[in-house]
Amino acid sequence: MARLLLLERKPFWSGMEGLLVQDDIAGVLNVPQPAGFLVQRVAEGSPGSRLGIKPSALRVSIQGRELLLGGDIILSVNGIGILKGDASLDKICESVINLKPGERIVCKVLRAGQVIELSTVLTPQVATAEAAGDP
Repeated sequence: MARLLLLERKPFWSGMEGLLVQDDIAGVLNVPQPAGFLVQRVAEGSPGSRLGIKPSALRVSIQGRELLLGGDIILSVNGIGILKGDASLDKICESVINLKPGERIVCKVLRAGQVIELSTVLTPQVATAEAAGDP
């Protein structure tokens, strides 16, 4: 398994840091499905930044866990919904890794209580950097 992940799988850098929210925390955040990806930070110039993903800015403690809130919660990427557990995140990574320059990335996000759709076109520079593993 490690060989597959480290040597045979093409890397993808989204430029986003976050965490999977599910169950009670997803409910508290009014996520309209069982789980979502709460965006904590977004690197400037990254695919996440070009999509227009908004990072969180409000530091809170929920159930003893420090979180940043107030940013987008990703609900789906390219039609693949975020589900409880890591399996859907793996499917999303596979989907995005297989995109070619000029193809579109489409995300549905929860922002300020509204579900909106964001999209961008994968540029050749990003595809080259991602294939090389450059962050």
